[in-house]
Amino acid sequence: EMKKDLSERDESTSSFAEMNYQPLKTASSLTVNFDKQSPAYQFEDGKSYYSALSIPEPRLPRQLKIKSYITPTFSHSASAFVPNFLFLNQDKKLISITKNYRPYTDTDFFLGAYLGGTVVIPAEAAYLVIYTPENGHAWTLDNAPACKLSLELSDTFPADHDFSTVIIRDNVKI
Repeated sequence: EMKKDLSERDESTSSFAEMNYQPLKTASSLTVNFDKQSPAYQFEDGKSYYSALSIPEPRLPRQLKIKSYITPTFSHSASAFVPNFLFLNQDKKLISITKNYRPYTDTDFFLGAYLGGTVVIPAEAAYLVIYTPENGHAWTLDNAPACKLSLELSDTFPADHDFSTVIIRDNVKI
């Protein structure tokens, strides 16, 4: 039903400059719902609900921790919103895209199973747009057009921080 609603929906904006950006705060959790009330945009890889966020000063590298809750949790029709991240400069021009990162699965006692991950935010990024490709899969899960996404922005890192030392967390199923 959500995919049908999204496909029939007109885009809310025609450019990144027209998007309404919500402030993202350091070291606090923000929950974003992607649903019928969310704005939609025609990205290169398909139409998607999106969330547009402004990144606080200073312009130094940061990390963004994400949790994308799987719905419904215990079903053969389970799906997950696997986000892509567009980073924009102060003029709202695209500077980079993060589509490939290493998500892991985990569970939250109250909210259920989720895909988690960490994304590095470039130092020059002033804005962030989160969306999901129209068609895709994460392992054996279908890509969902809607979800609840939890975000947590880290404090800044030194400009020359080596992010290659980040510990990669994988799942092991026994």
